[in-house]
Parts: sequence; structure tokens; C-alpha cells
Amino acid sequence: MNNIKVLCLLSVLFLFFYSTPLFSQWIQHLPSPYGEQLLDVCTFGENEVFISAFGPMIKSSNAGEDWTLHKVTNQNIRTLWYSVFFINSSTGWMSTNGLIVKTTDGGVSWTEQNPNTPDQVYKIQFFDEQNGIAITGQEKRVLTTTNGGNDWVVKSVSSTNFLQCGYFVDSQTGWVAGQNEILKTIDAGTTWSNYPITSWFFECYFVNDSIGWFTGSGGQISKTTDAGLTWNNQNSNSTRELYSIYMFDENLGWVSGRDGIVLKTEDGGSHWNTIQTPTNASINAINFSDQHNGWAVGDSGVVLRTTDGGENWLLKSKNLNSSLSNGFFTDSNNGWLAGNNGRLFNTSDGGINWAVKTTSISNRLNDVFFINSTYGWTAGEGGNIATTSNGGTTWNMQSSGLTNSLKSICFLNESTGFIVGFNGALLKTSDAGSIWTNDTMPASNQFIKTVHNNNEIWVCGYNNFLKSSLLLKSDNYGLTWTNKFLMDSIALHALYIKDNLIFVGGGKIQQSGQEMVLFRSSDNGETWEQIISLPGLYNGNYFIDFIVNNQGDYIALTTSKIYYSSNQGIDWQSEEFPMAFLNAIFTSDSNTYWVTGQNSLLLKNSNSGITSIKLTEILINNFSLSQNYPNPFNPSTKISYSVAGLSKVILKVYDIIGREIITLVNEEKPAGKYEVNFNASSLASGVYFYQIKAGDFVQTKKLILLK
Repeated sequence: MNNIKVLCLLSVLFLFFYSTPLFSQWIQHLPSPYGEQLLDVCTFGENEVFISAFGPMIKSSNAGEDWTLHKVTNQNIRTLWYSVFFINSSTGWMSTNGLIVKTTDGGVSWTEQNPNTPDQVYKIQFFDEQNGIAITGQEKRVLTTTNGGNDWVVKSVSSTNFLQCGYFVDSQTGWVAGQNEILKTIDAGTTWSNYPITSWFFECYFVNDSIGWFTGSGGQISKTTDAGLTWNNQNSNSTRELYSIYMFDENLGWVSGRDGIVLKTEDGGSHWNTIQTPTNASINAINFSDQHNGWAVGDSGVVLRTTDGGENWLLKSKNLNSSLSNGFFTDSNNGWLAGNNGRLFNTSDGGINWAVKTTSISNRLNDVFFINSTYGWTAGEGGNIATTSNGGTTWNMQSSGLTNSLKSICFLNESTGFIVGFNGALLKTSDAGSIWTNDTMPASNQFIKTVHNNNEIWVCGYNNFLKSSLLLKSDNYGLTWTNKFLMDSIALHALYIKDNLIFVGGGKIQQSGQEMVLFRSSDNGETWEQIISLPGLYNGNYFIDFIVNNQGDYIALTTSKIYYSSNQGIDWQSEEFPMAFLNAIFTSDSNTYWVTGQNSLLLKNSNSGITSIKLTEILINNFSLSQNYPNPFNPSTKISYSVAGLSKVILKVYDIIGREIITLVNEEKPAGKYEVNFNASSLASGVYFYQIKAGDFVQTKKLILLK
């Protein structure tokens, strides 16, 4: 390729809490509040609600009008939090596999607690700020604490089956259950009484030490009024699995379960009435703050609220139920999103509300493009193309003559446009798409994105046979093409042009893993400079989109992070969004930016620049040893390395036959990035090696002294 000048190599990944105000702050518009499985809910008063989920803790302080997502732990950003319990609006706990966490500031920050078991902690419950219990599943244990969870005492349950649920009326008396048995303790789990049954229960609730209910499979509800000595089945009028129960008193209570079912009783369960809800998703948990105000949460991010004792339920969550590929705004209010199953989503109020627009396409749509408020096109899988000439009211099919995956659309005017895609798809029209002609390109060419700069057409991608990058340019409306960026083992996915600057980005495949790279050209693609290179966390993690705002700040997307630079790529920060794979970034006006992703993810940022950058948390994600710089060198060079945690670090230099020359580092180092200077003025020219040992991490690299 043309002269590539490496400006900077950043081998450290930055990881931030969701609340980090980088680039002001991204607001998750969709899904709201979250698009994945919700497991438990806890509520106080009419407004305060806490939800445990597959990933973050979700909170609202204004009855679900606004939601905040709080990262809980850095151990695993995709943690499944089974249970949430708050004793007041500030102090609460959540539990997962082998871990309990506690907050004293309403979920903003969390402290890890060790439950002394690797098992799934399915249930957590506190009676005051000091005394609480937790229940595990497979290992059949009850955990007790008398100091707010700082210490947990493990007590075994004499059960032969997996424990599914449990409830304690106080710190001493409680019940647990699973398949075919209910067990009771009156001494905080030290001893247990067994009551064999022929049911599989999922949840239970007791209003006192005598009266309680269990709910389970096949619509079963069982009640005791004699402290568990006998159990009577109640008629739920349902055969669905019942996952949760909440009883306000001996008479008033609610049950939720599969397929959006909610049941209500006002006579202690003698009669259970089915309540209509606006969802068919499973409702995993239900909770009330008083006899009127309640919440229910479930699969696909469903959140329901009632203010009339469960007679009516309002859907407080929004979900388009579609992966969102890309978007396009014709002005600040009117925009479009491309989704699954041939569906488009349209807003006329700046993204507050989205309406579904159907096409005759049944496959996924990958892009949507409007040349003005009237004329637009969409394209996607199976070579499908549709167009509108009435602002999106109706969409008509156009023939591409292909079955390829079509990825990107670009029109210069109402007549001339290009669509590119996989397997050599490079389509052109000069009559608004009535006729599309495919340029003769090798089937191994995988085109990802096309944009125009005045009358120049640019297309980026890669050749999967030659394993090389593609950046094609045409200045004669597609009659001829020139490759302006040729580099082995690079797949280009991002392409952006602003003024006289061209940016491309993607992934560089290496034998040892993935590298994410961004390049910039200021001379129309004649020469290129590398502005960032980062190790990918896994194959398939690469830069997928890029944009420059009006202040000149750089914003780059990977599949799970948004990177920011306010000084033209010299320094970078990042914000992580693990709730869904990110797909694209685009603008609706000069100050508003949108990001789309899987699971209906739609992020919005309405800030004009990167301001108030506060590094809430910076983590070195792994151990690494960087290539020395400069190399070759004379007589000094710098060696950089990263340490993921407190470790004894040894860094030595050897000659070409393995003799030790010098020890540069031999001491304990906390997590961080370090740099050491190596002066070789007393050594002869030649090849040398430097090696780092830090814990189990060992890596060696070559350096060249050239005098």
C-alpha cells in the first residue's frame, strides 16, 4: 500500500461504567429500559424500582419515565443477576453465580461479597440492613449473614433435588423447595423438616409463619395455613408455568408466569382471576410497594406497571423486536431505521416514537438511504431492493438480478446511485433503480460500505481469497475503479469522508488473534497514516463505523464499544455497551448522533463535543508487551508493557544466542501501563531479544541495534 505512517499504537483497552459521561452521555432510546431477559424486580413507593437483568442493574426513580443502567461488576459484563433485594432506596443486594454484591448508594456503585459457594445464588432476602439470607440451587445451600453480607455462613439443606426457590418470614423461619419436596427450618437453616410433594415449584411467598403459597409448573398453586404441615392445591385456571408470586396480605395477591399471564386473588387464593396484560412474553417476577402500585418484569426486556392493584397493566418498556442495521435522517425530526424481516421504522418526532413500515421483503434490511424527504431506497439480504417516491408511505420492489447480501446504499442524486454487497456485488443505476446493472467484479470481493465525495464514489471491503483490503474509488460514475488502499490481512468495514480527510477502519487478522485498526488520508487516498491499533478481544471484533463531528472529534465503533478522540486520534477513551452488538453510527443533525445494534438497540447522543470526560474506571484488560520504538534504534529505545494485576515483573534483554545482557525490570508492579528506556551504547550492532515474565504471562520480542 502507499506510505503508511504509524502515528500511535494503543495496546491498552479502556473500560468504563455505563454512567461515564464520555462525549456527554449516550441515552439508550431503544429498547427501553433494556432488551434482554429481566429476572427480578424490587420497588419502593410509587416511583422507585430496581430490576436485575442479564448484564446491568436497571433503575428508575420516576415510575419508569426514565431509566438508568448501572454496571455492577467487572468480572463479566454479561452476568445473569438472578435476584435483587433493596431494604430501602439506598441499600440493596444482587446475586449471581458464586457472587453477591451490595450497594449503599442506590446502585451507583457496588461492592463484591463472597458467599463462600460457587453455586448459583438464586434468591437473596434481607430483614434489615444486617440480617439476611440467600439460597443456592444445585449445591442445595442456605447462606446467612448478620453483618450486611460482609460474611456469609453456609448451611446445607437436606434435599435430594435442585433448589428452585425459598422464602423466610424472619431470620430463623423459612421454606425452600424444588422438585417433589418442600423443606422448612426454624433455626436459620441448621436443621430442616421435609414435606414430600409431587410438584415442581418455582417461587413461594409467606405472609406470616403459618400462611404461605408455592407456585410452579402446570399452573399449580399450593397453600398452607398450618405452617406447612398440610398443603392444599388451588385452582389457577391455567396450565402455564407460574414463576412468581407476591402477597400483600392474607387475602390480596398476584401471580405471574409464562406467556404474559398475571393472576389476582382477593380471597387468599380461593379464586384466582386472570388479568389481561399487553405482552405474550414470560413474566419472571412481580412485586408491589402497596396494594395499588406494582411492577412486573420478564423476557425480551418487558416491564409492566400497575397503579390500580393489578387490574390494568401499562407496558413501560419499548422494544422494536428487531436487530437494527443502519439508519438515515432526512432532517432532525424525520428518520428511518433498517431492521429484520423487511421492516423499516420511521420517526417524525426526532426519535421519541417509531412506527413500523412494512415492505414486500421478508429478509433482513441492511441499509436505508434517502436523497431527500421524498425519494428513498432500502436493501438487504437476498439481493432485495425497495424504493419509495412518497416519503416512505409505500415501498415498491426493484430487481437487482442478484441473490447476494446487499450492505450499503449511496445516491448522488434522484437518478444515479450505487448499492454494494457480498460476492462482488457492485450495482449501479442511472434511472433511480428502474434498472440496476452489476459491475464485473470477482466474487471474492466482499464490499461493505459505499459513500460519495462530490462526484467521487468510494467503496470499502476486502477480498477473502487474497486476504487483502479493498478501497475502490471512481471519479467517472463507476466506469472505472482504482484501489486506493491495498494491505494484506486487512478487512475494511468503516469508511467516512469529511472535507479533505478520508478515514477507513476494520480488522487485521493475525495468527495470534484480531487487531482493530483505523487509517487516515489527507491527500485523497494517495498516502495513509495509522491513527489507532488495538488488540481485538475475539475474532470478529473490529472497527465497523466511524464519524467526525463538527468540532473535529473522532468517534469510532466496534461491535461492543464506542471510542472517542478529541485530539485527532492521539489519545482515545472508550465507552462499553455490552447489551448488544453495535452496527452503525449516523447523525440526525449537526449535534445529534445515533448508534444502532442488535436486540433493538438504539443509542442517542445530543452533545456537540466531547466534554466533561471523567475516567470513572480505567482497567488494563490484559498483560502485553509492545514492540520497542524506535526499531531499529541507536543507541536508545523505549519498551512498553502492560500489567493486568499486581504481579512480579521481570524484563530482560538477551543476545542472539540467548545470553543475558541486562535486567531492565525486576519488581512487583500494580495494574497499569509502563515504559522503560533501554540504552545499548556499549553493545555492538545486531539482533537482540527482550522478554517479559509477569505471573504466568511470558512474551519475547526482537529488537535491532543499528549503529
